[in-house]
Amino acid sequence: MKKLLFAATAVALAAAMSPAVTSVQAAPQKSPYCKMAAGQKNLVAWNAYYHCLGEAPRVSHTASRARPEPAKDPMCKLAPGQKNLVAWNAYYHCLGPAPRASAAPRRLYAQARLEPAKDPMCKLAPGQKNLVAWNAYYHCLSR
Repeated sequence: MKKLLFAATAVALAAAMSPAVTSVQAAPQKSPYCKMAAGQKNLVAWNAYYHCLGEAPRVSHTASRARPEPAKDPMCKLAPGQKNLVAWNAYYHCLGPAPRASAAPRRLYAQARLEPAKDPMCKLAPGQKNLVAWNAYYHCLSR
């Protein structure tokens, strides 16, 4: 009995004097497939897939803010009662955001700038019932 008590005391004393191993986390073990990486065609992808060169990336739990939709023109509410629904929606940008203004392309050399000729039907636009649809169809305002 004396020997058993002496052995238990020695084990307890050794455990108290040794550094605490339980509080330290062990490094994650590498996959056994990492040994086969040298023989692969795409070594980078192999190591990334099996996390041979480091730990696996963690998933970020950040919330992304949704961008608010641009306010629609109040004229969009009147679209169902219009004769030319397509032209109405295009003019007031009811179905999508307004096209962004892009910078004019830079010319490398100084040259005469020739404007494309307007459609002769544009001259008849002022006498039309649906001026918006007329101009949209013949591209009178975009040139």
